[in-house]
Amino acid sequence: MSMMAFKNLLDPRVLTASYAQRDGARRYFLTEAYFQNPRPIEGQDYSLIFYPAMMDPAPGNQPGAEAHVLTPGPANARNASLFCAFNKVPLPGEALNALREPDSLAIQDMGRTTVSRVFDEFAERHKIFKEVVLAKTLVEGVVYLNAQGQVLENSTNAVISASFGVPAANQGNLGGIISTLWDNSAALIGDQIDLIRNQAQLLNAAPPTDIWLHPNHKSSLRNNTQFNDWAKRNQAMITTVLQGDVIENLWGLNWHFYGGKYRGADGNMHDFIPTTQGFLTADPRDPWVRATQGSTLVPKDLSLVNDWQAALGNMEKFYGPFSYARLIDDPVTLYLYMGDKFGLHFADPNAIWQPTLFSA
Repeated sequence: MSMMAFKNLLDPRVLTASYAQRDGARRYFLTEAYFQNPRPIEGQDYSLIFYPAMMDPAPGNQPGAEAHVLTPGPANARNASLFCAFNKVPLPGEALNALREPDSLAIQDMGRTTVSRVFDEFAERHKIFKEVVLAKTLVEGVVYLNAQGQVLENSTNAVISASFGVPAANQGNLGGIISTLWDNSAALIGDQIDLIRNQAQLLNAAPPTDIWLHPNHKSSLRNNTQFNDWAKRNQAMITTVLQGDVIENLWGLNWHFYGGKYRGADGNMHDFIPTTQGFLTADPRDPWVRATQGSTLVPKDLSLVNDWQAALGNMEKFYGPFSYARLIDDPVTLYLYMGDKFGLHFADPNAIWQPTLFSA
């Protein structure tokens, strides 16, 4: 890229590829785990269709009797909309100078450095936005946005409320399944997980395979009587818990501890996974959850056009992350635009559980 002419660097295909492949300053574990193989969607709205597993046995029959007619199981259909992030920033004068002086290697290099610096901050903030949206979706089942497009901690001042259809019985104390909070050393955590798994089967939903908690509550496992009784027979596992790594196949679940934080619209720092909550899901690779990317038309180049027909002919379609540059003449300024259009939706909301597990 260092030898690429600055104007070519501003091609939307180059900018979008650079934006989508940008390494962030940190990892976003919910995005990595659940936003996998996103499906391309035209526009921003789509119908989500899911066929539950068939649980009814076929009827028996007498030898030689007429065959019974079987009816295909019904499909569950739900409407879904995507989230959109779209921002712009005026590039410093070095970028505009690089357009005006294509033969100056020094000025060209300054322009590339300027774009790279802006890219780093821009892309990181978009990654944080996606992770916050996914966290609210997975932990609480609802996302609130204010008029400025900021994600809120509750419904106060919300102008957009996006709910994902998680049943009330899959939240809170899970209809009484969480009879004792997990920071009580006497809580029968393994028994409660068995009850959740059984309830999932009653709902004809895929049983949970993964659980996500705040790392502050590793100590709740270490201090739990039922866990310690189990750990006496599994010394290698207790060593893993004490080290704080991901725990595999404890009571049939993979345990993830995630302590990432973000600055909220209120100016305070918040946990992606609140300390009082957690969530359990079926395998994130299975079709109960759908990651999607919406389409966006962006200008192909920097050129100013004279009418709407020319503008439409100067467009190119991208799915998910996109970026392009635009020269504005009021006053002459070079803007860098970046955006993303994405969604994470539950084809089967019965396959996710969003309990309150701890008192603090």
